Amino acid sequence: MAAIPVNKPLAGEEVTISKLDLSGGPHAFTFVDSKQLLVVENGEVGSVTVNILGDGVVTANCPGLEPINVSAGYDFVIPSGDTISLYTSTRRGYLGASGNTVVTTITGATGLSLGWIQE
Repeated sequence: MAAIPVNKPLAGEEVTISKLDLSGGPHAFTFVDSKQLLVVENGEVGSVTVNILGDGVVTANCPGLEPINVSAGYDFVIPSGDTISLYTSTRRGYLGASGNTVVTTITGATGLSLGWIQE
């Protein structure tokens, strides 16, 4: 399982963003609880579906409710030619505790979809 590269530029710094071809996954990154973006560019002819799920995460706890089953992960669809940025902390129920490994699977990629983490 290849690691999705993490880019940490300083304010005002020009950097070349390291990206990973997301075909042939799954791939992984380490979840941190603040200011982390998962960025995915879809250069495919059609849409792609991305699924993220923290290693060992089966349920999410919500105050006042029974635990919620999240074992299928969180899916999002990216239309052809689009790029998305997802704040990972907004989906922490699917990702687990800070420091947890997150498995990222993409359906529909043939080598033109790229991803990276921005911190």
